[in-house]
Amino acid sequence: MVCKEESFRKCTLVLDCRHKAWGGSQIPNARLPLARRKVKESVRSKRVFPFMSLAEKQQRLIAKYAVIEDAQERLGAIVSRGKKWRALENEEKIDAHRVRGCVSQVWLVGEREGDRCRFRMDADSPLVKGLVAMHCELYDGETAAEIVTIEPAWIEALGLEHRLSPTRLNGLASVRGAIRAFAAAQLPR
Repeated sequence: MVCKEESFRKCTLVLDCRHKAWGGSQIPNARLPLARRKVKESVRSKRVFPFMSLAEKQQRLIAKYAVIEDAQERLGAIVSRGKKWRALENEEKIDAHRVRGCVSQVWLVGEREGDRCRFRMDADSPLVKGLVAMHCELYDGETAAEIVTIEPAWIEALGLEHRLSPTRLNGLASVRGAIRAFAAAQLPR
């Protein structure tokens, strides 16, 4: 287990199931003590790139998917990424969390942790869930000021604007608008 200072929001906790303290072998999640299991699940759900600006984080996301040459395969990888995101509880799938302007049903939950904004989401379509997950992954854990000022460039950089229908692109713009609105509400007035 590698633990960095908890007092800083840009620090993360990284668990490695092969750590010597756990016997040096892969330990299934079910066998972990409850406290370690909860930490492991929360680390999995918070995809944070520590010690990076939002612009650097975006470039890293772009570079990660740009190595896939075929745009359709790239889209498949994004869909797979979305499937790994933990779904919202049914109690959280309420009208207040629903993003307007999306053809598919999309729910976005914004929360504030200190000076950082956290985002969780769910969607009824695997493609939309993957695309919205990319937005959430990009903006999750960032300050409200950065979120308001930096626009997502990954759609164009990965050549997806020609692969997605206008309704999907409008839906992603609505998601970006909801993320921006949440962040703007967190800024000091």
